[in-house]
Amino acid sequence: MSALPNDALVSGASVPAAQDANKVTARLEIRTQTVQCFVITGASRGPGLGVLDPITVILTDTWGQGRLIVESFGSAWSAYFGSVGPQTLRQFLASCDEDYLGDKLTCRMQEEAYVRDVARAVIDGLREWEVNTSTFADLHLNLIAAAGATA
Repeated sequence: MSALPNDALVSGASVPAAQDANKVTARLEIRTQTVQCFVITGASRGPGLGVLDPITVILTDTWGQGRLIVESFGSAWSAYFGSVGPQTLRQFLASCDEDYLGDKLTCRMQEEAYVRDVARAVIDGLREWEVNTSTFADLHLNLIAAAGATA
């Protein structure tokens, strides 16, 4: 089976939407997307605060816009980026600071400090990935040294 391009309509995957007795609604379209996913482990919370739980990062990058989903310890945060310019979402996020990304991911005050730590780890992971030419499947991120150097 050949790989599908980004956002390709899956042939034959159109399914009828819900119907009521008097009308037929449009058919649903099922599309595939290229999604990049990686897990960050060993990222520091800061001096004397230990390490963060593993962080799963999911990026959907589509023509100058995209979505970010970040999950850690049963909590998840997401953000939509309607315009990232001529760069990829990954490149755009790697150029951000933790305040910007933390603000995009949460508005709940009790999570703010933790999300900023997670945001910093995500940015460090993206920067590390930019330097490393391996694929996500082969990439092993060890951020202990990087987090300690920025503390």
